[in-house]
Amino acid sequence: MTKLNNKQILKKAIEKAVENGWQVKEFKPFGYDKKDVKKLTMSNIDTWDKVITTVFSHDFAKAFFGDRKYADIEVESPTGKVVFQIGVAYPEWQRRLREIVLEPEPLKYLEKFL
Repeated sequence: MTKLNNKQILKKAIEKAVENGWQVKEFKPFGYDKKDVKKLTMSNIDTWDKVITTVFSHDFAKAFFGDRKYADIEVESPTGKVVFQIGVAYPEWQRRLREIVLEPEPLKYLEKFL
């Protein structure tokens, strides 16, 4: 897989979130709506703060990472079914949002899930 630059990662992440139901109204500060979000380029985004605000938002994270519940420790059967859980079950988006906040390069973290 070729390495993507930050512009490409952001564009693909936004497209994935939109496909998964992210409402582009949260993206209005960028001047885009759902029909033209695929035309996004980094030159259309005027500050890094807007990028970070988007990536760290709950609505974006829910659409990008999904709502699957996970526990702190999960034991799966050979067929992949979770048979035992220890800890509180959190939605996937909450887990990933906590992790991305600690990343020095949040967009590189998102790239793993494209």
